[in-house]
This record gives sequence, C-alpha cells and structure tokens, in this order.
Amino acid sequence: MYIEARRLELVRAERRRRSWLLEPPEQHLLPEGESLYDSLSRLNLRPKASHSTALILFLPRSYYSFGREYYPLTLQDRLEEALTFDWQENLFHDDEHTLRFAAMPVVGERQLVVPIFSLSLEVYEKFQQALGAALFGSFTIIPSALAYPAVLDGQAQGNGQSAMRMLARLLGPSEMEVHRYLNGAIVDSFLVHRQAITELLFHEMLRALATDNETEAGDQPYVELLCSPAEEAEEGVRSWIENGLAIRSWPIEGSLLSRWVQDLVAQERARAFGSELRLRPWQPPRILLPLVLALACYGVFGAYQGYTCKKLARTAIEVQNQRKQLEAQWKPIEQ
Repeated sequence: MYIEARRLELVRAERRRRSWLLEPPEQHLLPEGESLYDSLSRLNLRPKASHSTALILFLPRSYYSFGREYYPLTLQDRLEEALTFDWQENLFHDDEHTLRFAAMPVVGERQLVVPIFSLSLEVYEKFQQALGAALFGSFTIIPSALAYPAVLDGQAQGNGQSAMRMLARLLGPSEMEVHRYLNGAIVDSFLVHRQAITELLFHEMLRALATDNETEAGDQPYVELLCSPAEEAEEGVRSWIENGLAIRSWPIEGSLLSRWVQDLVAQERARAFGSELRLRPWQPPRILLPLVLALACYGVFGAYQGYTCKKLARTAIEVQNQRKQLEAQWKPIEQ
C-alpha cells in the first residue's frame, strides 16, 4: 500500500512457487475533511490467504525523518558497531520512542555516507491499528526514498562519472519530496514546502550541485518530477516546474506502486521499519537434488547390506545349532 495526500493505492502480490503474481492496483480516494486513519480503518483490510501474509506500507517523506552520518573508510568493516554507539546522536527523537535503521552506505572518496531513517513509534502504532495489522503475519513500513530507485535505469554517465539522479513527487499543492541518488543508492532526501525556508535551502542545494557536478558538456543537475500523464497537465505540477527551479516532469505510465512491488519482490531482504522483511525464502541449489538422491541410494543400499548381514548371521547360528544336534544324534551310533 502507498499513501499520498489525496488517495491511496493498493497492490496484492501472491507467491506461486518461485515467482510472484501481482494483481491490478486498486485506487481509493481519500475524502476531504476525514482523518487519514479513519479512512484506512474503513478499508477493512483482510488477508485473502489462510497462510501468513505480510502487510507492507510505503510512506512518503512527510511521515519519516532522514539524516546522514559520515564515517571514515577505515570503519567500513566495523560500521555496525559505530552506528550502535552513535544511535542517540543520529536521531531527532528519543531513542526509546523511535524506530530507526541505516540504509546501505555509499562509499565516497575518503568517507562513508550512511543514510539514516527514523520513524516515530506513535506514528507506526497508529498505522498498525488503523490498518488492522494484527490480522497479518507481519507489518512493515518502507520509506519512499528506498522505493524510487525502481524507476531508475542505474546506468552511469558516458564520461565515466558517477550517475547522480534526483527524483521528486508532489505530496500536495505546496509540498514536494525530493530524493538524491548516487548510482541508485540514496544519499540525501528533502521535504520542500512552497514559499518557505526549505524552498530557499533547496535553491541553494541545486546551485551547489551545479557548481560541484557540472560536466564538460555543460549539463546542469536537475530534478525529475515523477507524475502520471494526467498529473503532468495539472496546475500544481506546472507551477513547480515554472517556478525557476531546475525541475523537469517525468511522466510515468501505469502504477508507480506496481513498479515498486515488482522491484521489492525481486530482493532477498529489505531494510524497513518494523518486522524484518524476507521476500525470497531459501531455495536449495540445483546440485543438491542429485546429491540427495545419491545419498538416498547409498542409504538404501547400506540398509539392505545391513539386513543381509544380519540374516546371514542368523543363518550361520542356525546351521551351527543344527550341526550340534546332528553330532549329538550320531555320536552314540559311532560308539
């Protein structure tokens, strides 16, 4: 499920053998004036299958916090220990009332850039209660910043430099989330409000990137605003593009959530808030089946040999007993 300002989208996925089957997306408009959590409760979500089902919620940038921490390259092998020691300093809220995790670090020239995501435990519990997550096997919240790379091609620039991309999505008439990626890995995330200090800071960030990352061809970094063909013509999208910012629209055909889910189920594990998400259960390698059959054959042959050995031992004992009986019968006659 993905929640936006005016609507929510739902996609169901079912695992069949080694592949996933995705159902067509469902879209639900959120009534004006109604609380988001009340709207979610009215959905009355229930797992369709009798076996364990995971409920996964993609949340936009307005619900979670993002930060970055820098560590020297020498700590790459002990990064988990360093993060555990510095968790309290890296969070914006009390550690006891916050869910947090670190995304995959990005290796820079002389340091590691570690993206850190945090979510208020109160917000997590509100969504958990509104969605009826207790009926599901697990409940997981994934930040939108980790989902957008599904639409990236992941190709590096032709001059051999690292591929830096910035993707954005409108969260409302005056609010936009922007995520910056380096070779498909998240390195920065912004929540930009119209005519506010965040918009001015966003202007300065674009200017700094233009100065630092300007290529020989004179290309300037810009933000790609994801939108559907219908949204591209809306006044809200065009107002951001015509606002003097380096923003270009990127019309996306089809469901954005379906792209995210397809990319998600192709992963083995996903970092997120809540329950650990394992999407690809352990699969035995192909060489294992012949080995199991060979071991089974050897086991059956060994059992047969053991049975034969015991049978021969009993036969030998019976022959010895018969011999003793015959000797006892013929001994008086010989005398």
